[in-house]
Amino acid sequence: MADFHREGKYSGAFSLSDVKCLPGEPCQLSHFSDRAYRQQHQRLHQGGPIPVELYSAPEIHAQPEPSAASDHAVLGRLLLEVVLGSSYPDPTTRMHLGFLGNPQANEHLRPRVARLAPLAQAFCRLCDANAFAISTKQFRPGRTPTAGNSSTTVEISGASGERVEEGRGRNFSIAGTGNKITIRGQAGLVEVTGSGNIVTIEQCTAIDVSGIGNKVTYSKGQPSVDKSGLNNEIIHH
Repeated sequence: MADFHREGKYSGAFSLSDVKCLPGEPCQLSHFSDRAYRQQHQRLHQGGPIPVELYSAPEIHAQPEPSAASDHAVLGRLLLEVVLGSSYPDPTTRMHLGFLGNPQANEHLRPRVARLAPLAQAFCRLCDANAFAISTKQFRPGRTPTAGNSSTTVEISGASGERVEEGRGRNFSIAGTGNKITIRGQAGLVEVTGSGNIVTIEQCTAIDVSGIGNKVTYSKGQPSVDKSGLNNEIIHH
């Protein structure tokens, strides 16, 4: 990879299948191109579906071209896969790797990175080069809930789940991917991150949506709304 960088070439999207390792020889990248990164970035910004297997560096959500730091972040992900395996028990882990820099993604990955033992510092150095640094471009630090009963926040995460909750003036923090959440009655702050979540709210005080492709619908009241990220919707129905 260093040879490509010296030539001013960057990829930002490669996987273990692109790494060729023969006994007694240095590892080499058999395929190194920015085409996949550029295509994924374009599809995301045109409202296309979110790839289930997102191999690109986290800044693909905000940066149209990869950089040297993009490849460092991808190497950090490969390090995690080599040590812990590429088939993650939790289906949201790969998504969180694509959202490094988001506080919830960082928190999700913390115990997994700890399992790298002495290599954990190498992982953090690789990812610090880019993913955590660009977080303010696309993601904001989680804000302190103040809209409802701040002492009671219901946290919901995971993948492809369905859940019905009573509001009861509580705040809700919804993450993960592909979840369908219904909140009945009065809620406080409803914060939605992650990707592809569908949240239906009867009434709340505030809505804060980030991440990618999340859809939030509310039916009553006039909540304050705050929306960032990519292809997110807040609808009064």
